Amino acid sequence: MEHLLINETPYALEEQDYEMTLLRWLRERHGLTGTKCGCNVGQCGSCNVIVDGKVRRSCVLKCKTLLGKRITTIEGLARGEKLHPVQESFLACGVMQCGFCTPAQVLTVVALLEANPTPTREEINKAFKGVLCRCGSYVRVLKAIERAAAILRGERWTDENGNDPDRVIGNSYNMPDAVDKITGRLKFCSDYYFENQVYGKLVFAEYPHAKLVDIDVDTCMALPGVQYVQCYKTTPITMVGPLQKDMPIIAYGKVRHVGEVVAIVYADTQEQAEYAASRLKVTYELLQNVLSVEQARISGAPLVHEDCDGNVSVRCTIRKGDVDTAFRDAAAVVQGEYYSQRIEHNYIETECSTAVPNDRGGVDIYTVSQGPFGERASTAAYLGIDECRINVHQTPLGGSFGGKDGHPLPVLVSYAAMKLGRPASVAVSRKDSYRFSTKRHPWTCRIKLAADKEGRITALKNDMVSDGGAYKSFSPRVLPQGVSYATGPYEILNMSLDGKVYYTNNLTSGAMRGYGSPQTIFAMEVALDELARKLKMDPFTIRRINGLRTGSEAATGMIIPEGHAYLKTLDAVEKKYYEEFLPLKEQDPAIGIGVASGWRHILGGVGPAEETRVGLELLDDGRVQMKACCAQMGNETLVGLAQITAASLGLRYEDIDILSDLQTDLTPWSAHVMASRGLILWGTALEAAAKTFARRVTEAAKRLIGGNAVFRDGKIVDEGTGWTLCGLKEFKERVGGSFEVVEQARMPRTYYPLEDANRSRAIPAEEYRTHHTNSYVSALVALKADPEKNTVRVIKMYAAFDVGTPINPEATKRQGEGGLLMGMGQGLREEFELEDGYIKTDSMVKYQIPQMADTPEIEVAFVDNYDPSGPFGAKGIGELGLLPIQPAILNAYYDATGVRLRKIPLLKYI
Repeated sequence: MEHLLINETPYALEEQDYEMTLLRWLRERHGLTGTKCGCNVGQCGSCNVIVDGKVRRSCVLKCKTLLGKRITTIEGLARGEKLHPVQESFLACGVMQCGFCTPAQVLTVVALLEANPTPTREEINKAFKGVLCRCGSYVRVLKAIERAAAILRGERWTDENGNDPDRVIGNSYNMPDAVDKITGRLKFCSDYYFENQVYGKLVFAEYPHAKLVDIDVDTCMALPGVQYVQCYKTTPITMVGPLQKDMPIIAYGKVRHVGEVVAIVYADTQEQAEYAASRLKVTYELLQNVLSVEQARISGAPLVHEDCDGNVSVRCTIRKGDVDTAFRDAAAVVQGEYYSQRIEHNYIETECSTAVPNDRGGVDIYTVSQGPFGERASTAAYLGIDECRINVHQTPLGGSFGGKDGHPLPVLVSYAAMKLGRPASVAVSRKDSYRFSTKRHPWTCRIKLAADKEGRITALKNDMVSDGGAYKSFSPRVLPQGVSYATGPYEILNMSLDGKVYYTNNLTSGAMRGYGSPQTIFAMEVALDELARKLKMDPFTIRRINGLRTGSEAATGMIIPEGHAYLKTLDAVEKKYYEEFLPLKEQDPAIGIGVASGWRHILGGVGPAEETRVGLELLDDGRVQMKACCAQMGNETLVGLAQITAASLGLRYEDIDILSDLQTDLTPWSAHVMASRGLILWGTALEAAAKTFARRVTEAAKRLIGGNAVFRDGKIVDEGTGWTLCGLKEFKERVGGSFEVVEQARMPRTYYPLEDANRSRAIPAEEYRTHHTNSYVSALVALKADPEKNTVRVIKMYAAFDVGTPINPEATKRQGEGGLLMGMGQGLREEFELEDGYIKTDSMVKYQIPQMADTPEIEVAFVDNYDPSGPFGAKGIGELGLLPIQPAILNAYYDATGVRLRKIPLLKYI
């Protein structure tokens, strides 16, 4: 029998596995799941291993070709608890976000530095070609390489430690699973394998618009290994949708886009499932397609949904003031059509759900989801059982950006598991993920913008149309958010904002980072740059004149309260412009500098109630366990929440035990994670829980210790003298049994934007809030353009954020850095293209997200501000960073070339 040498240990290679890829052999035969599958065709790098000193893609290597070679996986680097210097450097430099691609990055650096202890940036770029990170951690990887290289060369390296031992808020702590991420021990959803499980393969609609006449289930069931064909003939049909239920859970009656799932074929092996799915016969009757907003708007156009009067899916309008008069009297007017493209989330971990029958007559679900309690409720309703019979394991998300919410896969897989009495799993392939997932809404803004001679904006008209695709998904929330923020962070008293989302037979548009505001802010910020130049004003002055401040009226009519510091972000950017960016242009005329700002709601707002629950439990060792089912997708929110908890209780950060195994059985009910609300929503709940915890400790201490005992600053003290009576460990011993509090927080009411911006005062002005609060950002982009070669390269980006109090500054910076890089990619080259309703961008090579070689110099800063609406003055940052970068790129391109573009991605149109 032959063997493969893995991490210096020989592993038997059965003859039947010779043709198996190394990736599958490592994961399925030996449980070495630190090697990830992001694409299975060698394009993403998440499956990297080291073979005889060189990095190779294990997803395209056949086992039989590796006999006699030395193979290193991520599991082979650490020696017990002693990390490899590269792993230590990743930890010290805070590289990790979601962590899915981290093992591949670590191995890439290890191989690079073993071959070249002093690599240049060009050599680093070459080594990292095709090693993708959607979270955008490249800036941190570069720092980790510098540190690890110095240590491996035997040089002394001293890390900066900026933490203040006398405080918790404002310190930077590592995420609790950081070591598991850099060692490959952290298990993502597809890393779970169960005995006797069946494997599912999605079958999609063959046409954008067609009647579904028949599915030949019986012939498919006769194929080898097939256990179940799930389709409208074999599974209950219900209508689903994250906000409005307009989509059948699986195709029924007709198909409305090529991403519609018509069946799932389950078989004993993945190969059998894939073969059977390819042979499943589905009969259609073709219908006329509606493939654009223009077609959808035509009178008499085919209806995507027959029960609707037309193809308008969602409308939102806000009007105030006298727009016509303001335009007539304006000193300067600009107008144009601005287009932002369809975008794919492109998280490196694709969708996955596994359901395992349990002994309660239900299922345990392992799934990638932003809302595990929502999955529990939906599954229970579909299966017709009590929720208590279902336990949802919210596995760590390998990126999401809004895309892993609102799809029915966990429900369908759970039904299959219950029907078969066996674990059932669907791990969606990269190609299928591109078809299955929702996309960012492509969006057109037709803008007319006016100002007086001093630069004050006097009027804005913006007619917005967007392609929502086949189903509503999150469009009923995306559109009002986009409309609400279409003015940019500026006060405009005369305006007409009209937005419509249309049904088409294209892929469904859904939630993505920014949620409507990137499209409208992009248009406004480019138009404002045009207006400033027409008035011969600099980009800072026109923004400062019009910028929102306390007491200003926002687009929706909401009055801006205390805690908003947009103008401080603008001041920081202007200072940086003159100190560092303008000198670049003075040295090289081919460099252009672009300025733009952005703002966005924190928490969802626009009406629906927002609430969640959390728990605090006193452990036997005196630590307090924090139970907050706040989905983790690289956002590190649990760390910030633990800091809020510690500070609220007067404890050290180390005294908080973070329950990071997020299961619905183990945590109180929680809402979905979205809208950058993790820190403020769960943090508000934890502040309340800490008060309840302290009160109950005091009550128990008075009973057990004495009447003067109170809980203060993390211990029980005598209220009169202040002397310490006991710590929490001794207190727990006296209590004896469990000691836990559960608290629910419900945020203040918000309202859907009124069409008249509440000018009629239908709602009292002091009560009318469309959003809880906003965060702000201003940014600079420096790029170098070569019009003759049609090339553009971003060389430097800077952004100043108002996020209130940065609870964990380094974690907050990571979110900002990643957001800037994502915005750069979407501004320059990203686009998910369809042609006649079919997918044109069908691989990661065709959809080009930023790579190491694209990464410019990036700096993130925070302005000093305290927002009283959030815990310890904090807001949020998750979606904010990308907002100003797309318009800043187009503004910089004009500054470099004198050519004004109003569409993105830029490189498509030059």
